Amino acid sequence: DVMIITTLDTFTSFMAGCTIFGILGNLAHQMGTEDISSVVRGGTGLAFISYPDALARFTIVPQLFSILFFVMLFILALGTAMALCGSILLACVDYMPNIKNWIITLFITTIGFFISIIYITP
Repeated sequence: DVMIITTLDTFTSFMAGCTIFGILGNLAHQMGTEDISSVVRGGTGLAFISYPDALARFTIVPQLFSILFFVMLFILALGTAMALCGSILLACVDYMPNIKNWIITLFITTIGFFISIIYITP
């Protein structure tokens, strides 16, 4: 199982890299620049600035591809948040087995909500 998972993970990462750099290379070509580093923005700028700019320049149904891209980002974020909350929940349930799961879940999500307020305030 370990070999299958690592092989598939490596293949998926390689395929994603080829796709991303292919699209960004095409964007650099359309913008008339030789250097791809002038097109790429680091961090979240890649997902929210460079890649949507490239999708907007598609000739066939750019709106559909943009919607699919942002739905994919939302699903990935939701899965990551559920995994993070689930791991914390499991640790708390193991540490405090007498407390009901829904109480621990409510506590964890409330704490997460108040921590996330930091990201939406100026």
